[in-house]
Amino acid sequence: MATMEDRTGIQATLARANGLLDEGRDEEAYGLYVGICQGHPESAEAWSGLAVACLRQERYPECVQAAVRAMALEPRQPRPHLIAAAAFNGMGRTADAIQAADAALAIEPDNVQALNSKAGTLLGRRRHAEVLPLVERALQIEPSNPGALLHRGMALHGLGQSLAALECFDQLLALQPDHANALMNRSSALIALGRPEEALRAAEDALRFQPDAVIALLNRTAALLSLRRPRETLATADRLLLRNPRHIKGLINRTIALLALSNFKEALATTFKALTFDSFNPDLLELEIQALLGLKRFTEAVAKAQKAWSRYPDRITLRLELASGLMGLGELARAETHVDAVLASVPGQPDALALKFEILLGRNEREATWSWIEQALVQYPGQARLWTAKSAILLVEARYAEALVAAERALALDPDQVHATINRIVALVEGGNWDDYDAVLNRAKVLIEQSLAEGQPTPLPPFKSLVMPFPPELHFAIARSQGDFLWSGMMDVRRRLAFAYPASCPQRLKIGYVSADFRNHPTAQLMRGLFQSHDRKRFEIYAYALCKDDHSSYYQQIKADAEQFVDLSSMTNADAASRIHRDGIHVLIDLMGYTAYARSEIFALQPAPVQVSYLGYPGTMGASFIPYIIVDPVVLPEDLQTYFMEQPVYLPDCYQVNDRWQEIAETGIQRRDAGLPEEVPVFCCFNMPLKLEPVMFAVWTRILKQVPGSVLWLLASELQVAANLRRAAERHGIGGERLIFAERLPKDRHLERHRLADLFLDTRLYNAHTTASDALWAGLPVLTCIGETFPARVAASLLQAVGMPELIAHSLAEYEELAVRLATHPSELAALREKLAYNRLRTPLFDTERFARHLEQVYEMMWERHIQGLPPAPLWVAPLLSGP
Repeated sequence: MATMEDRTGIQATLARANGLLDEGRDEEAYGLYVGICQGHPESAEAWSGLAVACLRQERYPECVQAAVRAMALEPRQPRPHLIAAAAFNGMGRTADAIQAADAALAIEPDNVQALNSKAGTLLGRRRHAEVLPLVERALQIEPSNPGALLHRGMALHGLGQSLAALECFDQLLALQPDHANALMNRSSALIALGRPEEALRAAEDALRFQPDAVIALLNRTAALLSLRRPRETLATADRLLLRNPRHIKGLINRTIALLALSNFKEALATTFKALTFDSFNPDLLELEIQALLGLKRFTEAVAKAQKAWSRYPDRITLRLELASGLMGLGELARAETHVDAVLASVPGQPDALALKFEILLGRNEREATWSWIEQALVQYPGQARLWTAKSAILLVEARYAEALVAAERALALDPDQVHATINRIVALVEGGNWDDYDAVLNRAKVLIEQSLAEGQPTPLPPFKSLVMPFPPELHFAIARSQGDFLWSGMMDVRRRLAFAYPASCPQRLKIGYVSADFRNHPTAQLMRGLFQSHDRKRFEIYAYALCKDDHSSYYQQIKADAEQFVDLSSMTNADAASRIHRDGIHVLIDLMGYTAYARSEIFALQPAPVQVSYLGYPGTMGASFIPYIIVDPVVLPEDLQTYFMEQPVYLPDCYQVNDRWQEIAETGIQRRDAGLPEEVPVFCCFNMPLKLEPVMFAVWTRILKQVPGSVLWLLASELQVAANLRRAAERHGIGGERLIFAERLPKDRHLERHRLADLFLDTRLYNAHTTASDALWAGLPVLTCIGETFPARVAASLLQAVGMPELIAHSLAEYEELAVRLATHPSELAALREKLAYNRLRTPLFDTERFARHLEQVYEMMWERHIQGLPPAPLWVAPLLSGP
């Protein structure tokens, strides 16, 4: 039996051990408790203290053993049972933990700690409904108990009652503002309630108290993802994964951030790592497929999506990813089957609607696409992406006011819609709504630069960028982003088709022209006469139409004059490329570039050994699959070659073909018939409104001020565009009535009405191209100011080729001065008209047959390099000494 002195010594040692435990010096306390228990195994307090010291050091088996010894010595004490419950939780033995908590409650039914212990264990097993009665009981006993308030909030959140949960966490934080667990769980509730800004603040508050708390870090990633801040998400996810490299939600959020940053390679690596820990996690499988789609590895994406969807047939997203992969492979019919099935089961599913729109666009079915988008918006007016799609279609049709409304509807539904923002910018800029022109352009630049930094095609199409005052290097970067996207996007299909090319020179070169604009369109108007002018002894001419027959005379004439006319409009890209390859085309000409209804994917499949860009797109394609571009020395001088991926092939006179057989009507139209005043100078510009911009427009208004009574005759099919331009004129002190707007007319009558004007005023950033040829063909002098980019130099090329270089200004000041002088000196203007009339059929510009001979030399020169195994290089065509 221990003496009084022994008991005094034991109590002193226990007091010292307990003090060390209170100070957090658990290892020192552990040593003292072990000594007491060995010397005095009858001390229940020592066994309980030892159990606590073991618990804190995560020595769970020892903890349980010590707690059991304490229970045996004091069977009516709940404390050892609660210590054991905590140890069992630490070992993952939750059933034993619940049993231990129940034992404590059997001894003391109103023990709040025991109620909280059991509640906490049940929360770990997601048995939220069972938690609530326990915490309600605890709160009846202690209304402000922190553990009970925390557990009640967590249970309510787990049951989907996040608002009620938030009230619990706020109540607890009012009592303990630094309660890290309350802050973490408050953040979780706010995320569920769609309040990411507040969730982020709560997570960051928690991290101030517990910098490495995994839940707080996870909530921070979730909040940042909702706020579309992927770079910060990635940094936070990496902090979390340093603490727990196998944390599945952390790996998932890291992957989502990487996908948002278009870092598809790293995203795929992250999903691969995560899937080694959780092989069949459907969220990870979806992210893996998204990464493969981003990498354009469509064959793998389809295989994995098919397998994952068979395992999880109710996961709509997997089926849509399968459809996306099939679209990437050009299998539109199969993709549509899956998309339609999703829409049948979940009408209005946003991603399915977006894919359906892309499928229709991919088929180039304009009327079907338009009809579908209108019907879809009646059914689902709250879908932002549908309004964005509608705005894009309206922009193609130059219906700027309606496009602006549609884009703004999209942004009202989703302010972060990047493509809707770009469509709004384009509608404002091209529609003459220039109130905030500089701010609008700066916003476009920001979005473009963000996309370029992420290695993505820019949201602003390359063609639209050409009418904006961007530096040449930005135009090049925009085109390059699109070219790279197309090249990588068609990689799987290209490998599958594996086209081989002839290495010998045939008797006749097969030349293929590809365009959606063989219809009543400026491209067809320019080149209609070319098809009948080709030398059929040396060349076999194919025309590949990407559009349906519009029953115009242009379509019919080109169809008749081409030896082979093939309608590709209903074919997939792969089928179209295969048809071209089977036809044995040697030189394939892209007449579209990045203009509306182009199908550059066909060229990315490389169906022909020599591919060249020509006429329809006055800029670089930025694409490795188009190695040549046909130009002339004026439109592409040496200092601009830096901004072109293509090797230039220089024609001697002018790169632009023209049809010398265009008819001009003879209706006898007078100025009064066109709403023009008599006996005053009439300036005109029949360029589309998209080519107009504030700088040149200001020059025009200054010209009007200096030429009393003069008017400016423009083309604008929309009343709103006309109103915008009149408002812009009035801001410059010119009455809106001095702007007169022409209606659309058939081409022959349109050419005739040019004779009513005195001088054609060219635009600055994107010249008159076909419209300049029209004016010159009709006998109307064109005044231009040569610019720094290809589209800004075309009118100068035309004027050189027609022998009228005196109409090329080299500054806006010179342009303004010359316009005023000509308008106020009718004899000078009359002399220019006479010169133009004389030159029109005596100079190269309208000599279609001469042009055809030069163009045929281009094809032979490119083909010769190919069969010699030489890489593409700049080429120059020598001019013919005389006529054809």
